[in-house]
Amino acid sequence: MKKDAILHYQSVSRTPVNALALTTKGQWLAMAQDYRKEGNPTLTIFSQKTPDKPQWIVTEEQKVNSVPAVYISGTSQLIYLVNAPDTSWQLVVSSIEHPSQQLAAQLPVSQKVPFLFIDNNQIWVIVSNEVMAYNIATLQLTTTYSFSVASGLTVTDGRQLWRADKDGLQVALLTNGKFTPVASGLVLSQLRVSASFIWGVGEFGQGLFGWQKTGQPLPTSNVVNNHEATVTTFAVSPDERRIAFGNASGYVTVVERKTGKQHWGRRLHKGHVSAITFSPDGNWLATGGSAGDATIIQLDHD
Repeated sequence: MKKDAILHYQSVSRTPVNALALTTKGQWLAMAQDYRKEGNPTLTIFSQKTPDKPQWIVTEEQKVNSVPAVYISGTSQLIYLVNAPDTSWQLVVSSIEHPSQQLAAQLPVSQKVPFLFIDNNQIWVIVSNEVMAYNIATLQLTTTYSFSVASGLTVTDGRQLWRADKDGLQVALLTNGKFTPVASGLVLSQLRVSASFIWGVGEFGQGLFGWQKTGQPLPTSNVVNNHEATVTTFAVSPDERRIAFGNASGYVTVVERKTGKQHWGRRLHKGHVSAITFSPDGNWLATGGSAGDATIIQLDHD
């Protein structure tokens, strides 16, 4: 680990970071936030070459409440969700270098934040009780699926649906939308999907839990399936070998998924850690805090 390879960024908005996205070599960092006051951005792009000259991609003048999710596809393609004051949503695809050149798709009105997942050339969006697939290049709607309405969290990888509610974790095929139990008696406050696994954070941030997509729980380690661990946010590396997670004290830890062995740990934020993401190659890690600050860490890759 190159402990001295840490870059720091501070947004003008100073609201908690909702989501982060990195390019492969960490040259570009996208930071998504909520609206704070007139003129402040809700989506900002930072460059390692010109760290003191951030690009404001989405600002209050565009009548935006928040940007709750952001991805970078390829080297410079920006994909993000925009929430308007009337609770309507937009899915936007643009270029980092030319953000005004964009495609936008209007999503249904929803009080609940849509779920966004990128897989190859498809963008998967969950809004209310619908799963919609869009082509990244054209932003054309290609497929729509419906599932039974229920409270809780719902995610997809484009093949299956997972839902976490008061009854526990459930799974369904996209093609039929009929949920069956996976784990009961566990209340999850966060739910995410990686290439091979399903991940959830326990109620009040107590514990990080993982399952294979067959429904079998992952082996317990120092972090996974440990009720004593406190997690405010987390990310899984693209190769699924490492997990990075943050806590309420601003501390960030990187561990090996199978053994729980710690590779690195350090306090990076004064408030709680609110967002974490790996770069597509897994060599860089970005973290965001509750004060609207972000860091980029260069990781070794053994």
